[in-house]
Amino acid sequence: MSEIGLETTKDNRIYWLDNLRTFMIFLVVLLHAGLVYERRGFGAFFWIVDDPSTNNVSEIINSIIDIFVMPTVFFISGYFTPLSMKNKKGWAFLSSRFKRLMIPWIIAVLTLMPLYKIIFLYSRNLPQQSWTTYFHWNNGIFSQS
Repeated sequence: MSEIGLETTKDNRIYWLDNLRTFMIFLVVLLHAGLVYERRGFGAFFWIVDDPSTNNVSEIINSIIDIFVMPTVFFISGYFTPLSMKNKKGWAFLSSRFKRLMIPWIIAVLTLMPLYKIIFLYSRNLPQQSWTTYFHWNNGIFSQS
């Protein structure tokens, strides 16, 4: 890693990495939207929303995007971690990451995902299930699906 990368401040951003991260997040949204239309791909067997009108193009695009999107996002995050650790030491760094990542995740898991399942079942005239099944840790595997 070059010294230039470590000297980056809020005023001296690396804009091409910001733009790359923004484009990768767009591709993540595209991937998740495309999982709805897969017939036999990697998302069709667990994705909660399933449209009967499938599309082979969606499967091909998702297969390609899935190869590089998250590794690229993790690489960009890892590139900036030393600078972040330089600015915040020890527990301050861990506390800032917990607040930024885990608190929104916990709120989503405890509110948005159960609400989503209620709406999903209601919109298809399916019976509501036991409230314990509305949380991702109770589906037999540890996942967010």
